[in-house]
Amino acid sequence: KDKAGRLLGNAQEQMQRWAEHFKDLLNRPVPLGQPDIDPAAKDLTIDCSKPSKAEIKAILQLRNGKATGPDGIPAEAIKANADISTDMLHGLLGKIWEREEIPK
Repeated sequence: KDKAGRLLGNAQEQMQRWAEHFKDLLNRPVPLGQPDIDPAAKDLTIDCSKPSKAEIKAILQLRNGKATGPDGIPAEAIKANADISTDMLHGLLGKIWEREEIPK
């Protein structure tokens, strides 16, 4: 549909309308001022300690058949042997936490 709500008849008109839509969407004027946001009443405590085995076991609740993350490991592989996976991940994540560095 065009801006007036009329249906567009051919692919060329549709492509032009999409280009117009994104031009309008992405080229808006910059807001004049920053919004007034009050500071938080108190700082929240965040547990930044080494991950526990219980936290790692929560990974086993991933659904099967979903796309893998950047590591390329499907949930089914992690869940194939829960105890071994938990121990391996606990050791690996513990080292990453201690060294503050992700292995290459």
